[in-house]
Amino acid sequence: MKVSQAFLSLMVVTSLSLTSCATPPLVKRPIEKVESSAFLKALHTEYATLAAHRRSALDFKDSKHFKAKAAAAAEGTFMAPDSPDIRHLATDNYPGIWAAYERLQALPARVFSAYPKDSAKAHVMYDCWLEQLEEQKQNYKSTRCEQDWNNTILNLECAEHCSGDPSAAYGIPVNDYNVLFALNSIGLDDKALKTIDAIVNVYKNNHISIINITGYTDRSGSYQYNKTLALKRAEAVASTLIEKNIPQRVVVVNAMGEQSGAIHTDDDVKMESNRRVNVQLFR
Repeated sequence: MKVSQAFLSLMVVTSLSLTSCATPPLVKRPIEKVESSAFLKALHTEYATLAAHRRSALDFKDSKHFKAKAAAAAEGTFMAPDSPDIRHLATDNYPGIWAAYERLQALPARVFSAYPKDSAKAHVMYDCWLEQLEEQKQNYKSTRCEQDWNNTILNLECAEHCSGDPSAAYGIPVNDYNVLFALNSIGLDDKALKTIDAIVNVYKNNHISIINITGYTDRSGSYQYNKTLALKRAEAVASTLIEKNIPQRVVVVNAMGEQSGAIHTDDDVKMESNRRVNVQLFR
């Protein structure tokens, strides 16, 4: 029996479609990286958690992929992070995505032994970041996994190079600003907007590579409430900067809550100087 040309074409298209939806391949890291059973245990836990999260979102393909990586780690295999070229990603931050991949690959083996949980989190948050970018199917948009990856990789790099100050890994400091907030507020008043305009001006006139944004609160609320409030404040400043054409890829958002206040106070003390978002610019 002859098979029609149309049927053959349909089979080719179907095959290509199925190939594009295939589960990303598993890639092992070089054997010399296998240093820490504590790391492998943490890697298994992180990947298993991510797999369960993707399954709860009905993303069965990625759930299967991350479950396989969790199983491999449980069997003693040091898994590599996913390569950016195995996913269909938004392209306007592609150089930054590859640079992040190379930073993760460059971590020396002793870091994995000394900081197993953070090292595992850096691996898995990077994979989560790629997966979320693929899900967007549009221009680059910052994700929570990216923010978690940024914070973790800086801490790991800092353990090697910068004597306890994570921001030192960002590069050469150019300037920093404090944006102040009213009590329990995430709103930006006129003074705050003027400060943001000054930040934009510095960005435009310097070769800025990173804008590190960290939210703080005073000590007048609960610890968890303040942590959440601090993050919302930092995100409000970040969103305004991006609206003013600051590239999203250079913006890093963190939250300290009531910790590390500009002025030390007792608990429950309302202090305007501590209700701030600190913005650091680096080149």
